[in-house]
Amino acid sequence: MEPNDRRTYKSTSAINGFPGFPERSGEPVTLVRPLTEDEADLNETGPMWRIKFDDGATTDAFEDELLPA
Repeated sequence: MEPNDRRTYKSTSAINGFPGFPERSGEPVTLVRPLTEDEADLNETGPMWRIKFDDGATTDAFEDELLPA
């Protein structure tokens, strides 16, 4: 995965709204950038990405929530 790649978001969150947005599962997103160790415990979570929905909303996502478009 690279910044600006397009993916389909599949939330694993059980709570609607920010930051998990399960109600937005299935929507296309653009990968903005990978998160850093300062932003997330990557040893525990694995790779994570800042993502942007087509309407401009942003959130962070686990790599396994980002399916091929």
